[in-house]
Amino acid sequence: MATHEGIDPSTDRDGDVFVIRRPSPRALLGTLVVSLGVLVLLDAAAWASGRESLERFSLDGEVTVATWWASVQLLLLGTLFGFVGLCEARIGRGKAAWTLTVGAFVAVYFSIDETAAFHETITATLTARNVFPADSGGIGTWAIVYAVMALGLLALTFPGIRSLLSTHRNDTLLVALGGAIFVIGGLMVEMLDFLPVGHGRVVIEEIPEFAGIAVMVWATYRMLEDREIRLPVR
Repeated sequence: MATHEGIDPSTDRDGDVFVIRRPSPRALLGTLVVSLGVLVLLDAAAWASGRESLERFSLDGEVTVATWWASVQLLLLGTLFGFVGLCEARIGRGKAAWTLTVGAFVAVYFSIDETAAFHETITATLTARNVFPADSGGIGTWAIVYAVMALGLLALTFPGIRSLLSTHRNDTLLVALGGAIFVIGGLMVEMLDFLPVGHGRVVIEEIPEFAGIAVMVWATYRMLEDREIRLPVR
């Protein structure tokens, strides 16, 4: 039988097979939490120093260590959605597989958006064409566009969501919770005028976004259960 300890030459007709031990979901979550803590500490050090040379370590910016890490996390989320979708497709659960595939593409898009800032381009373009007023009450035009798209995607994937709830109820709810935390960080906090303007507000806005992504990654990883990573050796 295949084990997690190394190579099992009896499980592949064409040759040996490497069976890679995957980290546990708890270990993955711990890594993501520690990473978030490191980002917050780097941000605090950059802010306290006041040096422009350390701005790349700040949470506030479009091209920083933090945004790149968010991009990596979202890419990982998209990859996990894809893997779980393949697993669902192989056992004939087409609706769930379709929903996870859509989720994979959305996660990859947001991964690219973290560094390419598509949302700012959307805002600038639609505002310049007077599609939306320049002052939207603190809400970026991109948020309105994304909200409409989100409702459309929800309607499109609803049957698959129901299917996932029947087999991965807890993990699906955790993904939804992570998504809600992500939205709160990315949108709702910006609408709270009572928050003080400055570094503290930036931290309050950004931490929920990172935490939300981490929860979604962790919950999706849990859906893989005890499946192995098997690499044939020619």
